[in-house]
Amino acid sequence: LQSSLWPTTRNAAGLTVFPISLAAGSPPRNNAAIPPERCYESTWPLSESAAVSRCVIGTRRSDSRHGRRVSGTAYTPAAVTRAEAAFAALIGWMNAAGVAWIFGLMFLISADIAGRTLFASPIQAVPEIVAFSLVGCVFLQLAYAVQMRRLTQADVLLDTIRRRLPTTALILQVLAAGLGCLVLSIIAIGTGPDFWRAVQTGEFTGVEGIYTLPIAPIKFTVVLGATIAAIEYLRQFYRQAT
Repeated sequence: LQSSLWPTTRNAAGLTVFPISLAAGSPPRNNAAIPPERCYESTWPLSESAAVSRCVIGTRRSDSRHGRRVSGTAYTPAAVTRAEAAFAALIGWMNAAGVAWIFGLMFLISADIAGRTLFASPIQAVPEIVAFSLVGCVFLQLAYAVQMRRLTQADVLLDTIRRRLPTTALILQVLAAGLGCLVLSIIAIGTGPDFWRAVQTGEFTGVEGIYTLPIAPIKFTVVLGATIAAIEYLRQFYRQAT
């Protein structure tokens, strides 16, 4: 997308500069490079953390949600941009895996109901599989919800504060990101030893000799999801605080 829609140039330091029009989210009208002092970061609403373009020098951030320009300068090497893109791709793949998992659960539950009703032969361990899968699906999609700012929040209150006291709203967002990072880090650190113990002991649930389900994969999704979501909160904390 960057190579096809956003022509780039490199400065003397070897950093990639994206020429961007002043309207956030819109492509440049021509291929002429925009002076650094007039270069704004463009953020696509559907993938806010994986912005398709960023000016390396003299960047001013633009709030795509409210159309406001926020003063400040950001220096973003091309390597950092690639790392952010890779991190956003990881979050996207985790979310896709969670969605696929949910669809699989739907088919499994339907097959269990059909087998129980039509053939008096239900599928074993469906309640256990569903119970553990719900935890796995939540943590696989948690980082994406954080990235897109779709976690539960009082939008009416926040919008009112944002209109009347923008500085206070920004402080609240910074505090929320910091607390979110702290809570998820505690979850990841606390679940890590349990995951390793489950791997070493072969912990399982079910009835031995009939069906058994390993616990370690579910605990791994908790550790992974909490860790990635905490990193995403930390990234938002840094961007909002600076």
